[in-house]
Amino acid sequence: EGHGTGTPTGDPIEARTIQSVFFPDEAEPAQGTSELLVGSIKTLIGHTEGTAGLAGVMKASLAVQHGQIPANLHFRELNSRIRPFYNHLRVPTDITPWPAIPAGSPRRVSVNSFGFGGTNAHAIIESWDGPHFRDEGYATPSQSPTPKTHGDGLGGLFVLSANSGQALAARAASLASYLQEHPNTDLDRLAHTLFQRPSFPFRAAFSATSTAKLAEKLEAGMATLKGSSRIPTIPESLPPRILGVFSGHGAQW
Repeated sequence: EGHGTGTPTGDPIEARTIQSVFFPDEAEPAQGTSELLVGSIKTLIGHTEGTAGLAGVMKASLAVQHGQIPANLHFRELNSRIRPFYNHLRVPTDITPWPAIPAGSPRRVSVNSFGFGGTNAHAIIESWDGPHFRDEGYATPSQSPTPKTHGDGLGGLFVLSANSGQALAARAASLASYLQEHPNTDLDRLAHTLFQRPSFPFRAAFSATSTAKLAEKLEAGMATLKGSSRIPTIPESLPPRILGVFSGHGAQW
């Protein structure tokens, strides 16, 4: 899902970036290489300004859910400045069924949003076809999912918090030790449990796709966590001062 405002400068830059990120080593598509479908919701509903990124996320989510990729309206001729980066890309002009993907792989959409005030964002939307969980985050006995410890590539975010850098490092060390002793720990449930715990001033987050990788990252981060310091809160009693803002992409300030 491209930002795709139709500008003569922005669109070629975005197309070049997409080509270089997803197909960095191929000037021409290799035989059997899949095309990457690229479109923008702006051709369907126009530019919604401050909610343009959210509109792209909603389109991506619906496309993933229904397995149908919406058409890009009013596309007649490719911008000549985009053509050098169009080898692997295709703009769908009709509603398109989701391309075939390997068994067990999720549908996935990357969403670009480049705000003219300098706020740039990228989101990745992915399908979820696993077991349904109850509100408390655990599977029912009949569902009994296989613990996700390695090999599925989905990964997760594991958040720790404490009242000091030393305490945060100690929590990381404790969790790393536990994972080494219990390599079959269900990472989904671990991530859920950590998110449910109270949040303290010192926080750290780790991503991993296996217990071994998570333990490795926890151990590697302990030295940094010990020396971390909390940024003090600015007292409300301070007098107002002049702030200079440099937006980067525009002069809205």
